[in-house]
Amino acid sequence: MRNFKQKKTIFSSFGDDFLNDVIEHLDEKEIPLCINYLNSNVQSNLINQNIINARILAREDSIKTHYGNFLDYPLSELKLFELNECRIYFNRTTDRIFLKPQSSRSLDSYFHTLVSFWFFILSKQFEIKSIFFGSSPHFPWDICLFFVAKLLGIKTYILRRTLIEDCVTFDSDFRYGKSKTVKFDKSFEGLVEINQLLKTYQNNSYWLDWSKSMINHSISSKSQTKISFFFGYFTKFNKLIKHFYYELSTNKDTYSQLSKLNYFKFFYKRLVQQRLLLNYWESNCVPFDDYKDSPIVYFPLHFQPERSSDPEAGNYSQQILVIKLLLNLLPEEWKILVKEHPRQNSAGFPNFRRFHYRNISEYDEMFSSPRVVPISVLVPSELVIKHARLTASCTGSIIWEGMLKGKPSISFGSHWHNTCESSPHINDILNGKVSLNALLKKTKTKVKEDVQSFLIDNQLSFIHSSNSSQFASQSKTERNVLIRNLRTSIRILQEQL
Repeated sequence: MRNFKQKKTIFSSFGDDFLNDVIEHLDEKEIPLCINYLNSNVQSNLINQNIINARILAREDSIKTHYGNFLDYPLSELKLFELNECRIYFNRTTDRIFLKPQSSRSLDSYFHTLVSFWFFILSKQFEIKSIFFGSSPHFPWDICLFFVAKLLGIKTYILRRTLIEDCVTFDSDFRYGKSKTVKFDKSFEGLVEINQLLKTYQNNSYWLDWSKSMINHSISSKSQTKISFFFGYFTKFNKLIKHFYYELSTNKDTYSQLSKLNYFKFFYKRLVQQRLLLNYWESNCVPFDDYKDSPIVYFPLHFQPERSSDPEAGNYSQQILVIKLLLNLLPEEWKILVKEHPRQNSAGFPNFRRFHYRNISEYDEMFSSPRVVPISVLVPSELVIKHARLTASCTGSIIWEGMLKGKPSISFGSHWHNTCESSPHINDILNGKVSLNALLKKTKTKVKEDVQSFLIDNQLSFIHSSNSSQFASQSKTERNVLIRNLRTSIRILQEQL
């Protein structure tokens, strides 16, 4: 690809069929430049004037091969200094795409290449006015895109899925303290009616049910953690073999980009690793019933890597920091019940993305305090929430689930209900803006009142739409209506530039 047509809007990670349909019929004058994760063997996309292949952006050498004529932007020390925060987030995302650790020097070069590329693309000659992200940027290339855009004063909008079905919002940032949910004018018909919102927000949401079904699928039975290593996989041998060869044949199209030899190597290493970690966690667990009558805060660990922790949790993506802060803040008699995410080390097909996330020494550090109580991944969260006096999470759904049951929470990241008074951010407690004692004394009635007040105050932010084909297919609202509503909201934001 040697030239780009002049564009005013970039859409990043709008590769889902639903989101593709949303932007398909935008005004021809506003035809977007799209960054999507395409198959590397689709060579025609390399000369498509409207698409940047994010798969190519996963490696420095491929960027230079395909987009070398866009790397002439000079990077001064001042520019790199202004991108120090970007580099922190960039570093955290590299574990996601590099299974083999990279040297600091090679990561420097990769970072400089990405930053130079985006400065060139976003420069005035391309007339980029706004960037829409289908989700919080969570790969090296879209992290750099986001921060370069902020440095150049380009508007950014991040699509967020709420836990109320058929409700999405746009946020200007993924960082707590800098995020600002977009509020629309009352004339926008695609917003969710407030009466409908207050009627349905406590109902079972298929968006929330989907999350629970993913967790339940990861744990077929309690015996999964006790059966022998080889027998557990032998019972699913046929399925395993088919999946193995499919992954082997398509691995070069993933961002890990492993040779067949290295694929075999990491397959075996991850297979053993996840079994050891799962067994080690479960062997250190204590019965939940022993603590259900104690003052407890429930802190379920995040599945990683995932955008809910990187980037949305900021520095607290290292979740041991959360545990240490809670130990310091809460009264001595309080216990922290910690549950590993069931999907993190599930005994299913090994997922390479999780290779650099979790280790036994990390677990040992959590277990070192007698006030930290590890519980089995098999304990239902609903049961723990029922007995907990407080929930805590970076950005997890457990915060919203807890508040719907009248339990206050402390958040350690940026999420769609940050302004709700019953889910304050840890920074607001540390700086004295929110009283921890007052939070702990909140009644169930008061928590639920806070949730309703939050919904009323932000009613002009909730768009009656979806963020994926999967969820749109389960909606009672016609797909074309969901598409129209989100498309209209994008046009409104474009017109405001």
